[in-house]
Amino acid sequence: MLVWGVALFALVAAAGVLGPRIGVADPLLLVMAGLLIGVLPMVPDVVVQPDLVLEVLLPPLLYAAAVSLPPMGLRREFTAISGLSVALVVGTALVLGLVFAWLIPGVGFAWGAALGAIIEPHRRRSDSDREEGRRPAARNRHLGG
Repeated sequence: MLVWGVALFALVAAAGVLGPRIGVADPLLLVMAGLLIGVLPMVPDVVVQPDLVLEVLLPPLLYAAAVSLPPMGLRREFTAISGLSVALVVGTALVLGLVFAWLIPGVGFAWGAALGAIIEPHRRRSDSDREEGRRPAARNRHLGG
């Protein structure tokens, strides 16, 4: 297990060095490497809990991306970013509504969409912040520029 962990850290470092040299974004290289590694028969199956990704792995990545984002770029693209974020949340709830209405007998689309809005991950994250007594937007105040 330690060997695989060291190999993955070396892969991330290699992508960080190789990406700018060949003009490809580091995350794209990592996705391609992950796809290739995933089909190798010698690689053991890895099961990752979704809560671990949402609460431990994703926040540092988002923070690093937010710190490196130029404030003028954020202001310039604010309409597109805010529109897509609202569309993603609403779209996810509606798609989940269709899935629940199809999978659970007696549940209509309206109830399925309501259930989809309740269990949607963005909503769950802000609810857990409230349970801990934090304001949901408190950790994002520094992004204003």
